[in-house]
Amino acid sequence: MNTWKNLGYLGLVPFLLGILALVQPKAIGNINPDIVFIGYSAIILSFIGGTFWQANASVQQTPRIISNLISLVAFVCLLIDQHIAIIVLGVSFVAAYVYERYFLSLVVEVNQDDDTRLSNQAYLTMRKNLTAIVFALHIIAFSLI
Repeated sequence: MNTWKNLGYLGLVPFLLGILALVQPKAIGNINPDIVFIGYSAIILSFIGGTFWQANASVQQTPRIISNLISLVAFVCLLIDQHIAIIVLGVSFVAAYVYERYFLSLVVEVNQDDDTRLSNQAYLTMRKNLTAIVFALHIIAFSLI
């Protein structure tokens, strides 16, 4: 398995720990269990937004604008009601995947060879899997808060 795949799937661990914290708040001591899940979710959403910064930036500015909007949404989610934050974060992960899959990848694929296309396809498959898992974990977190 590639390093990027390992890192991608390892990124689920803090989400799972966030769910554990919501189920067993005493497992994490005096830390607010709501902020464990929401905080990590906001960080990862911002990270994903940051990956759009350089995407096709020489052709258009839209990825940079989307990148900043995603980070601002993630930040606002740290300040609002937890139930709303979890909904917004979960939906934002799906929206970021859709944007990356259907808009960014279409432009990038035009100038790629077959090996690079296969690598991108593997990446997008991983992103789809991770997005589905993260969205499901947001549904679980919503029911626990």
